[in-house]
This record gives sequence, C-alpha cells and structure tokens, in this order.
Amino acid sequence: MCGGESASIRASMQKYTARLSQDENGSWVGVVDLHNGHCAMSDGHSLDEARIRVRQALSVMLKQRGGSFMLEYVIDSSAPSADGRNGGAS
Repeated sequence: MCGGESASIRASMQKYTARLSQDENGSWVGVVDLHNGHCAMSDGHSLDEARIRVRQALSVMLKQRGGSFMLEYVIDSSAPSADGRNGGAS
C-alpha cells in the first residue's frame, strides 16, 4: 500500500474517544460516547485490560455499521484512585 492510500483510509475512519477512569475499588472503566444516545462501555482490573475490553465493546457495537475506527484514550485524572485519593491515573 502506498502512502497516499493509507492517508485516505485514515481520513475515512470514524474517530472515537474512550474516557477511562478508576473506580473506588481500583478497577478501570472505559466509556465511548457514540453521539446517538448510545455508548460502548467496559471495564478491567488493569488499565491495559480496560483499554482492550472497551475497544472490543466498541468494535461489537460498530460491526453492524461496517468500516474501521480509530480510538484514542483519555484518562480521567480527577477520578479517585484505589486508595481514595484524587488523581487515579497517576
């Protein structure tokens, strides 16, 4: 695939943002707002697991629409960490 093709493929991809936060028990929760009244949501014991699982949830929800997507992750640093302090993403 030449460079021009990959740039046009990226331009045609839907872009989504997953907001990740840590709950009071130390688990990570990821939510992607689909802007149509729906969202993709999942969780994980670790940040990596939550990222993988929220990507899978989004993929399942978008499967009926077809096409590819790009997903960026934003960590909510104001969420409480497992020890109850703010700044759970640090």
